[in-house]
Amino acid sequence: MQDRINSVSGKAQLIAALGWVLVSGSVWAAPFEVTTEDDLPDLSIGDGYCLTEAGNCSLRAAVQEANASGGRTITLNAGMYVLSRGNVDSRPEEHADRGDLDIRSNIIINGAGADVVAIDGMNSDRVFDVHKNARLTLNKVTVRNGLSLQHNASGGGIRVDGSESAGVSNTRLTLNEANVDGNQVQGWGGGGIMALWATVEIKRSTISRNRVDGAGGGIYADNSVTTTRDSTIRDNRWMFVYGLSGGGGIYKSGGGLTLERSANLHNRAPFFG
Repeated sequence: MQDRINSVSGKAQLIAALGWVLVSGSVWAAPFEVTTEDDLPDLSIGDGYCLTEAGNCSLRAAVQEANASGGRTITLNAGMYVLSRGNVDSRPEEHADRGDLDIRSNIIINGAGADVVAIDGMNSDRVFDVHKNARLTLNKVTVRNGLSLQHNASGGGIRVDGSESAGVSNTRLTLNEANVDGNQVQGWGGGGIMALWATVEIKRSTISRNRVDGAGGGIYADNSVTTTRDSTIRDNRWMFVYGLSGGGGIYKSGGGLTLERSANLHNRAPFFG
């Protein structure tokens, strides 16, 4: 019996040393705890460690490692996480090394509160780009000051792109007690959030003060399933430059839209809502 206890203890110590957690006989990846607000990439993507050249764990490095490992939970303490590592040129970068944070796995980001945790695009790029069949859950954070202005620009704060899927894909965005605020698209649609063939669930959250030249100041949902619960869509604006079909707060084209105990307030559009 003692030998069995020693064996189990030894395995648990090994798992802990490798950065994993043993829960009820199963092995789960331990969360990455971000320890710096600096926007630095991971030193060695895929080695299982969130570590920058400065010796700490940044949000960008945590996302890169989470993508490489197939998914992870990331913990953010109170602070402003500014995405200052912009693209060198106008070409998009799709692996979170520069510009927006590309999500390519199942990633959960837990913040200390939307009033004290901000992920800021610095008006230079969108904040999150959720790729096909990836999933992003944002708990108690604010996504702000994202900007999308390249060709077919969309999703100033967050783009959830499950396009070219047969029906609604596994691509998913979930917001819990989160804010998407002050983002902008100088182009197609979705000042705050653009959803393409995806599922979006918004709970106890606020989508506010986002702007778009095309359609959907707050949210543009294209062939997507979008649900808001106990949430507020307010003070978003469609600028009517591209001449699309409107939607100061929400624009929907195909798919489903459900608003449960949610408010749609003070959104502006020249016409078509």
